[in-house]
Amino acid sequence: YNLLLNNKDKKNYYYSSENFLATSMYRKTKRRVKLKNLNYHIAAVEQTNNSTMLNNYKVPEKPIAIIFGNEIYGVDQNVINNCDSIIEIPQFGTKHSLNISIACGIVVWDLWQKINS
Repeated sequence: YNLLLNNKDKKNYYYSSENFLATSMYRKTKRRVKLKNLNYHIAAVEQTNNSTMLNNYKVPEKPIAIIFGNEIYGVDQNVINNCDSIIEIPQFGTKHSLNISIACGIVVWDLWQKINS
């Protein structure tokens, strides 16, 4: 599994998990689009008008690349425009952002459950 990171300093996202998780860092939209040419479904985790709530998200039949933004700025609009789908984590209350480790854990766990059911 690969975790795609959207930030100039990927060490802000995880601590020591690089020993267990293959990661790729993409700073340019063109590089992300190359994954489409490799038959990946590109999904960003973000809150948009067109996002699909995680609990309603249908896992695609092909490999999926998941893009996470940072807690403050989220995923760049240029990146969102080049995604096949946008996944939103349902949230209640007044705070509408999650730490990247929490967001990643929620999304990966949910997708893992769906893939293995």
